[in-house]
Amino acid sequence: MRSHLLLGLLLLVGLTGCMAIPSSEPTLQEQPIHVNQTNTANTTHTFELWMAEYPLTQVQAHMANRSDYTMDMGEAAVSSTNTRDLQLTSSLSFPNQSILHGRYTLSPGETQTLTISEPYPDTVFVVVVYDADSVEGWVEISCGDGVLTRFKVRNYNQTPNGGMSCG
Repeated sequence: MRSHLLLGLLLLVGLTGCMAIPSSEPTLQEQPIHVNQTNTANTTHTFELWMAEYPLTQVQAHMANRSDYTMDMGEAAVSSTNTRDLQLTSSLSFPNQSILHGRYTLSPGETQTLTISEPYPDTVFVVVVYDADSVEGWVEISCGDGVLTRFKVRNYNQTPNGGMSCG
């Protein structure tokens, strides 16, 4: 009986000591994310980089014919939407808790490379690609519970697509 009590006490002290040691592993928010946005189309396009905590709900698509609709984003790892197959989308509106990281105007053949920090443990990234007067499409990126290390978005022939790497 005494040996069980002593063993339990030693185990408790040992575990407590292990818990007090700080970890040198960076937290999710400290991991840098490498972003590459490329415009390979023949005309200048604007890329908007949005971030929100999963689930990203209540995104408004504003249509040219005023038949707006609401959608959710971030369900898939990488998802591309091309608005050529839809009615003309004039803009997207994101909920208040979303963060616009930046708006980048890229000439044909130009690439924007940046490093950002993930603001939430489960972040959804959305890159919206605009031509001169409407949305050409968007790319949604989410690693779920994984750690996103990099993603890229490329606009090619009015069709945005993307890829990512999770650690």
